[in-house]
Amino acid sequence: MISDSTEQKFSWDAFVKIVSEKAFQYPALKVAYLAQCILESSSGRSELFKEGGNPTGIKWRQEMEGFATQLDLETPTEPNGATWCSWDTPEKAIDGYWRFIRRKRYQGWENYKNDPMKYIEHLVRCGYATDHIYIEKVTSLFSKAEELLGHPIHSDSIHSDSEVATWFKVDLSPDKKLILYAMASNSNDDISSLRSISKQELCDFLLKHSQAQSVRLSPQIEVISNQELQRIQTSVDTQASWFQFWRTEDNRTALLGMIDGHPCDVFISNDKAKIIEFLKTHPTARNVQGANLGAILDWKSPLLDSHHGHDPKHGSQDARLRPSIEWVTGCRNFSFRNGLPVDAIVLHYTTSRSVEGSISWFKNPASQVSAHYIVDRDGKIYQLVQDSAKAWHCYGFNTTSIGIEHVASNGDRLTSEQEHSSSALIRWLAAEYKISLERIYGHSWNPEKPGGTACPGTLWASPQELKTWLQQKVFNGTHPTTGKLITSTPAHSLAKESIPIPNVVGKLAPDSPFSLRVTSHITYGEICLYQERRRFHNQSQCGVAVILCQFLEKVRTDFDNRPLVITSGHRPYKVNVEQKGADNSEHLYQDGKGAIDFYIEGVNIYKVQEYCLKNWAHSVGRGAPRGFVHLGYGVGRYQWDY
Repeated sequence: MISDSTEQKFSWDAFVKIVSEKAFQYPALKVAYLAQCILESSSGRSELFKEGGNPTGIKWRQEMEGFATQLDLETPTEPNGATWCSWDTPEKAIDGYWRFIRRKRYQGWENYKNDPMKYIEHLVRCGYATDHIYIEKVTSLFSKAEELLGHPIHSDSIHSDSEVATWFKVDLSPDKKLILYAMASNSNDDISSLRSISKQELCDFLLKHSQAQSVRLSPQIEVISNQELQRIQTSVDTQASWFQFWRTEDNRTALLGMIDGHPCDVFISNDKAKIIEFLKTHPTARNVQGANLGAILDWKSPLLDSHHGHDPKHGSQDARLRPSIEWVTGCRNFSFRNGLPVDAIVLHYTTSRSVEGSISWFKNPASQVSAHYIVDRDGKIYQLVQDSAKAWHCYGFNTTSIGIEHVASNGDRLTSEQEHSSSALIRWLAAEYKISLERIYGHSWNPEKPGGTACPGTLWASPQELKTWLQQKVFNGTHPTTGKLITSTPAHSLAKESIPIPNVVGKLAPDSPFSLRVTSHITYGEICLYQERRRFHNQSQCGVAVILCQFLEKVRTDFDNRPLVITSGHRPYKVNVEQKGADNSEHLYQDGKGAIDFYIEGVNIYKVQEYCLKNWAHSVGRGAPRGFVHLGYGVGRYQWDY
């Protein structure tokens, strides 16, 4: 720890200023260096930075003699102490870093002097970091580094002055940021590049290279289908708030004007001048992005986070009821329902135990088959076709039905995980579309084209066996005569319904089952939103979660034991980046901190927020305007507005 008398070497702001002003031998690598500094020093908050002027976490090596001094210090990563490099000024810290990189171990790094992403990848290959997601962590901070530097990164490759760009390539960086390359004629080499989402900077870059007239898209840009293009409704009265590049099926450039994720305008052309003209037709839109592989437009994805509102196409109008589902992009084997409602569910088996093979087959246009959902042997649910579209799973009965495949071979029964997930999925869909038990069929027993197939195999041997299973596992033993779903447990957590919950509270550990009760009413699964990737990594995180849940039990009790819904709990680093969380978010559960966002069904959220402000001795985020309260632990008592 730093004593009160210890003088900090230099401030973070002073360091960033020097990095921004100092000439780098390879300017394109400045963003990579600063991104490493942000990560390694926690933006100047680490003890190593404060006491040793070391922003990159570099340990002492004999080769650093004359380029750094030695500092013995205990840190969170080295609790028993280690010897680190120390520098007195930002300039020395920068020069010391490059001395460290020029050692034989990192030989070849200059091959990537114009590509920050490949440079970081090279360092990791050479052993710079052992963290298996170090590349992802650093590249995800490139945009923040650019922001601190005050300008986008332009990299100029080494080409003769006589070379000029003749066309442009739109591409994406590993952290999914837009890169525009000015390309040499008949070459895969770029003359220069722009890494920015600014519309104005993009237009300036296009105009700078006057002889380049065409714009082409990298295969890293997602394809938009002709059917989707036809669905875009344009209006001269609608102004886009940003733009997004997509590829058409015939590899032309499609530029979509977007409002809150919805396309409101579209322009298709590879002509640079026409693209610039279209960008100017929406003067209030300032940013341009690229649709990365896997990107989906709003109308394609029915999967909403619990705090993002409901999907109006669904009967229950409550997306919190759905189990965890992973969207799989790329399936084109579907058509449209032409406005007809969903009123039935058909259950299938894949005939193979390979979920990858089944997904690949459904994505293959030659197969002419597909399904809305696939439930894997481990219980994971995938969705390939949106509910509002017609998947090709049951000939003669596709128009108003939803198809659910189960990964299994002939002779297999459902695994316990598969049974839990399948019953949860069917229960949710039945509630969404008001589907009665009588309208749920095995493939071979559908009312339009019965027979002709052995599907669903041995998962259910007969229509009566399926009916009994539905009554017991999906409808909780109650036969729904009106189509209305009747359940015996609160509807606020369908995922919790699908897993048997013991009546006793157990000791929470990272590998505990999601069914474990942390307190009387809160399960481990609820804290992790029933996602494996959100599990805790150590017992300290579990201890913090228990403290938070104990207070939540008190909140629940004082509000008449109404169901309490957790909308966000543990967010590991990757999840936090995806959710655009703060670098030091309490949801990371690091350094003894932790947080849970929640609300109580049927209770005014402002009343719940006021209760927490008065009774919780730690941090409270006033998220009531967004429909939740943030409860934090481990950093003292403070409050803030979202």
